[in-house]
Amino acid sequence: MIINPKILVVDDEPRFCHSMKTLLSSQDYEVKTCFNGSDALQFLTEETFDLVLLDIFMEDMDGFQVIENKIDRKIDTPVIIMTGRSSADTAVKALRMGAIEYLKKPFETREMFSSVKNILNQRALEKERKAAESQSVQRRKLESLGRMAGSIAHHFNNQLSAVMGNLEIALEDLPVDAGYRRNLFQAMMAAHKATSVSRQMLQYLGHTSGRFMPTDLSESCRKTLALFQTAIPRGMKLSVDFPDFGPVIHADPIQIQQVLTHLITNAWESISDTRGDIALSITVVSHEDIPSRCIPIDWQPRDIAHACLEVSDTGCGIPAKDIDKLFDPFFTTKFMGRGLGLSVAMGIVKAHSGCITVDSEPGSGSVFRIYLPVTGGVDFAETF
Repeated sequence: MIINPKILVVDDEPRFCHSMKTLLSSQDYEVKTCFNGSDALQFLTEETFDLVLLDIFMEDMDGFQVIENKIDRKIDTPVIIMTGRSSADTAVKALRMGAIEYLKKPFETREMFSSVKNILNQRALEKERKAAESQSVQRRKLESLGRMAGSIAHHFNNQLSAVMGNLEIALEDLPVDAGYRRNLFQAMMAAHKATSVSRQMLQYLGHTSGRFMPTDLSESCRKTLALFQTAIPRGMKLSVDFPDFGPVIHADPIQIQQVLTHLITNAWESISDTRGDIALSITVVSHEDIPSRCIPIDWQPRDIAHACLEVSDTGCGIPAKDIDKLFDPFFTTKFMGRGLGLSVAMGIVKAHSGCITVDSEPGSGSVFRIYLPVTGGVDFAETF
């Protein structure tokens, strides 16, 4: 269902437009009006509308021309044609050009409301269908890429093991003062770094191994904070709001600390100068309170309480176009050579049956939330 649908009314009679706006606004629609076809096209180009109520016969540009130009500009907003000078040929022409429905003036308010409601419902269902199809395609693509990347990473690790093993043997057999011993040692260090990248890629895919156990989330996060309290710049404030105990989750404590480290580091780096705030909090929420827009996109909450670890900052914020890319490997808005931190964090959260949400706007900071199921399927009411 579309919340507060946005409707554009186009008619060269201002009094008619005013009446239509009054009627439609009474049904909680957001309504804009204009009195000619040129302005209508400008509105449709600059803004997104859910429906257009369009008069056919206007002086500067008639309704047929508006529909034709709308199609040329690939604007898919549905159109209801309205006119007092009607004929069967006019109706047929409008419908053939792409209008959804035809209203003959004067029309009854009930008839107009019914047409508007039906078309908006159809549009909402179509949007849901397309979103579901897109999500399904994206899920299959990610699964395929995940299998391929996982296979490559495992194969890469096997080859690196052979390289590192042979380097170790060569170093052991070399005299201490051999001239190229340093070269072999540098090759060994490079192989270790490559192994680390491969391991992070596997973590991004959710292929993590560790010791999962009942873990006090607050206690685990407190241990991570000790590393940052002395490291952050003097003008940067790190505030914490954790419960004295819990919530308890089934997790690898070291990996949870790794997630928090990546999130705090990301918040720190988003603050352009040395003055800013980073706030951390832990709460327990119902599965119904978890936003549907989350990462991974196909994640579904279990019908139990979830721990929520929140990291917010007063940094530069993230453009809307970049939010969906944040967790892609090596994507970064900073400098070259970075970009695995959030990917690894997402992979760890995925391996813990959780999800991540992001709220951000440029210039307004960011809020990252990690949702993880509470141990033992605790009922939400029992956590308070």
